Amino acid sequence: MDEGSRDTGWVDAAAGIPPRRAALVSRMSLASLEKTCAEIAHRRGVSITRDFINRDDPATCDAKVVAAVEAGLQRAQNSV
Repeated sequence: MDEGSRDTGWVDAAAGIPPRRAALVSRMSLASLEKTCAEIAHRRGVSITRDFINRDDPATCDAKVVAAVEAGLQRAQNSV
């Protein structure tokens, strides 16, 4: 675990992306991220290109996994 992860509790799954930046990006929608990148590029006088590296559809979880997550969420809601 890197030092930033210890500070934030965030475990960075993508090597090379600082945990705090990864946390920020994960909260942004794709449209919001594209708009923000365009604004920054304009301010800096640079252009941005992007390449999608993964266009796979989301994986479908096994029914047992879905049931376990739902049960856990239900227990969490009932404990509040």
